[in-house]
Amino acid sequence: MPTEQDTEMPEAIPLWLPSSLPSRLRESGCVDGLVEKERRLRLAEADDALVALRRQLRITTGVFNYKKTHVSGTGQKSNTRAQTLLSQLTAKTKLFADRYQAAQKALSTLDPDGDWQRRLLPLRPEDIRGPTRQDDESEGRRELTWIWLAGRVAQVPVNDGDEFEIAEGMRVEWAKTHARANRWQEEVILLMEEMRRVVVYLDWKALWWRTQGSRRDDVRADITDGLGAYAHRQADLMHRLAESFAALWYPVLSAEGITIEWPEYYVTYAQDHPPKVRTSRRTATLQTAHEGEDSGSDGLDEEDEDEDEGSGYSSPDGDDADVSPYK
Repeated sequence: MPTEQDTEMPEAIPLWLPSSLPSRLRESGCVDGLVEKERRLRLAEADDALVALRRQLRITTGVFNYKKTHVSGTGQKSNTRAQTLLSQLTAKTKLFADRYQAAQKALSTLDPDGDWQRRLLPLRPEDIRGPTRQDDESEGRRELTWIWLAGRVAQVPVNDGDEFEIAEGMRVEWAKTHARANRWQEEVILLMEEMRRVVVYLDWKALWWRTQGSRRDDVRADITDGLGAYAHRQADLMHRLAESFAALWYPVLSAEGITIEWPEYYVTYAQDHPPKVRTSRRTATLQTAHEGEDSGSDGLDEEDEDEDEGSGYSSPDGDDADVSPYK
């Protein structure tokens, strides 16, 4: 009759390698060269586990993207099958992560001051993620985890196919990331150009409105005066809008060292009129009540009046002119 010892699986038998022994027993009870052999074994095991972990993460990312694009919403059977496959891939990913952690722990015991520590770092749960960008990440500030930047030390890999696959996969991912980063920079350039065009357009629109008041010469004098007043009112509105945008955008652009290509008047105006921090009427009232001041006003109306007085426009001659002096 087979005993319990005879039916024990070989993979379940513990191997008392030098890393499993206390330091005093490891120094006196191990054969010469055995510690170095296990160190080399654990180093190769950590590298292989890291390669397998990266491959598994790429496969999982591909399956997840395929499920999100082609499977979601097609039926319960397809979604359940895809979810089962993802669960199996996640379980295998955990096995490779545990294998790496065991090898890294053994290396810490056998060679705590070795050069391997510079590339084989402790594996944290947040490090186990694919190289692709997540939905909540910005391409301009995204960083890869260290597992995608660590490489082998050995010149000849154990499996040429695996090594080629990793390099090829990272080249493709690098190309995608590089394209996204360039697109992000293009968005910044487009935004700067939109700011410039808004200011230039409003400046042109103000000049255009000032030429519209005198276009009708076939109406009564009172109507001509009304048309001129309306045209100058619209021109002043466009002009004040351009000033407000320039005052808001100039501090941001100048802080980043960006060249501003606006009409000179608006650059000077933005330098002389920094944007004010607006306070809501309720906040101003609460602050006044808290300080115990009984001024009869919440302080906001005076600020609004100052803004209205400071943002108006009048020509050097004291009346509205057809030609704008701020171009």
